[in-house]
Amino acid sequence: MPLREHRYHINMSYLPALDDTAIITREAELIAARIGNVRDQMQLQLEESRKVAVAAIKVAKTPGVKWPERIQHILNIAQVDTEEQLPSLWHRLANARDRDARVLLEGLCAKACHDLPAVSSRMKTLVEPALASTMVSADWRMINSDQLDSGVTPWVVGQASSEAAIRASAQNMMYDHATNGGAQLSLADITSLTKLMIKDKVPVVHLDAMRMVKQLYICYGAAFASDHSLVKELAVLIEEYQQGIEESLGEMEYIPQLPRYSKAMVPCLVVRHVQVHVANWLDKQWNTDVPLAPPNLSSLFEKMRLCIQWEIPMPAKYEESLLLGQGTPVIGAGDRPRVPRPAEGRNEMPPGAPAGAPASTTVYNNEYNVSFERYKDKRDAAGNRIKAKVARANAGNVTPENMCPAYHISGQCNFGCSRAADHRTHTAEQDATLATWVDEHWHV
Repeated sequence: MPLREHRYHINMSYLPALDDTAIITREAELIAARIGNVRDQMQLQLEESRKVAVAAIKVAKTPGVKWPERIQHILNIAQVDTEEQLPSLWHRLANARDRDARVLLEGLCAKACHDLPAVSSRMKTLVEPALASTMVSADWRMINSDQLDSGVTPWVVGQASSEAAIRASAQNMMYDHATNGGAQLSLADITSLTKLMIKDKVPVVHLDAMRMVKQLYICYGAAFASDHSLVKELAVLIEEYQQGIEESLGEMEYIPQLPRYSKAMVPCLVVRHVQVHVANWLDKQWNTDVPLAPPNLSSLFEKMRLCIQWEIPMPAKYEESLLLGQGTPVIGAGDRPRVPRPAEGRNEMPPGAPAGAPASTTVYNNEYNVSFERYKDKRDAAGNRIKAKVARANAGNVTPENMCPAYHISGQCNFGCSRAADHRTHTAEQDATLATWVDEHWHV
């Protein structure tokens, strides 16, 4: 038996075609060769795809490819000649995915805080979704100077208080979570996360206004560098504003010369002044490659000292809500001011009150006569304080024609006032009559 097996193996070594094992091995080698060829072809295709992708990435790094229709305008407002001279913000933004742009811009603004001279490196910088969207589009101009939720302006860039910054930070966290796959967004969700809250955009004291100017300065400094003419002008404005606040200069007590505006509106008017002049400069610089001089933003302080009118009225569609102190929830939304629910036991309405208005709702004088400012205490006395002074006036003396001194002297009263019929604009003769009465009977 061993001899027969030995002879078989000898025969097969000379006649491999007769060996079944050899036939199977040969077929396996052919199949393996074919698989190897397919694998090599796929590898070549993959390498080609990678080369195309790398080439595409290299092209996208140029701002001119990201914004082909606006690159010349970007160069104009940056006051440079070539794309290579643009600050890094533009190159990094050109390569970023849209959903990553907000976080990227926030980081670049934080870095600008360390590099710019007029702000503290500890200042909190926030980029809200509305601002990120505007910067990604690379159109910094306003639709018009009265559309406050457009362009790169203090209203879009800044938050007017630390509480507003906290709310914006929370909104940013929700937006980032949603845009990075954490939730499915509807159009209503997107609108809610990107809307601008007017209550967070209206400065009520000068420190709030300066915060908004500083945030605008940081944004422009990150985009245009510290030696840009407009950035340097904003730095001068911040320095003079800071000096005025710290030294309690007289202009900080300025009373607006515009009708209906009280001293409390001055911080808001300062921001409005900056917004209008910066927007005007952007409109002019947008279409010319000749560097234009920046607006003289700090001139408003000299005008305050000289009592020269510098104020620019707020847009009509926002003015009512600002003067009422019951800001609409969203800039540009056109919502009516929210009215609180009536207090218990005060549902009866006096003659002259608006139909359906709660008795406890505050009403503000939108046509306030600034000549009555001198009768208010330094802290802008509220209506109830003025009513107490009226009650202490000479016994038996009542205002002519049953006028409401709180409404016309303090500038505010409430719908439940027994003299609500006088909550209307006075003629010059009526104001003169009221002024005579106040001079004769006002006891402080």
